[in-house]
Amino acid sequence: MNAANEEAVQAFIDERMSLADIPLVIESVMDRHQTSTVKDLESVLEADRSARVAAQTTISQLEGILEQRASLRFVINRSADIRVR
Repeated sequence: MNAANEEAVQAFIDERMSLADIPLVIESVMDRHQTSTVKDLESVLEADRSARVAAQTTISQLEGILEQRASLRFVINRSADIRVR
């Protein structure tokens, strides 16, 4: 599942998620992965592609959660500012 790790690390480098999220992405991909016998190079490349897509999906989901948290923090902080005045 090196492909999942590579995708997660790149998302961290691109500041799309935190360092602590990398293992979450890898775990998610590993949980969804279905093992199969390696028959040829194409089956290895397909597993790599599949892991990358799964990692990118998980990263997108994490980004959505992070955006929701940021929006919620803004609303809470804004409400606190209004009450102080």
